Amino acid sequence: MSTTHSKQPAPALAPATTVTTTLVIVAGALILSAAMGIRQTFGLFIGPFSFDRGLPVTLIAFAIALHNLVWGFAQPLAGAAADRYGSAPVVAFGDSTFAAGLGLSASPRAVRCW
Repeated sequence: MSTTHSKQPAPALAPATTVTTTLVIVAGALILSAAMGIRQTFGLFIGPFSFDRGLPVTLIAFAIALHNLVWGFAQPLAGAAADRYGSAPVVAFGDSTFAAGLGLSASPRAVRCW
């Protein structure tokens, strides 16, 4: 007793769906590359940053460690904000805040804060 089932090919994705999916993947990759790339290279710049600012390496390392802790503790809050307001405004706010912090740390006037 054999039965033959006809297999129908899966429907192809519409071009608009493929473009949207590709755009979402590329946007996510760029956001992660920007965020994680900067965070992962902090260790390479501790020495030069310490020398340029005249600060001990331990203080710079502590600031980076504090940054990572705050980043981790802020994740639930960012998730709740994304659920409430949508992911685009939350990502835009995070990007602009992060860029402002990097700009402040690169500013010559930032030494006066220490």
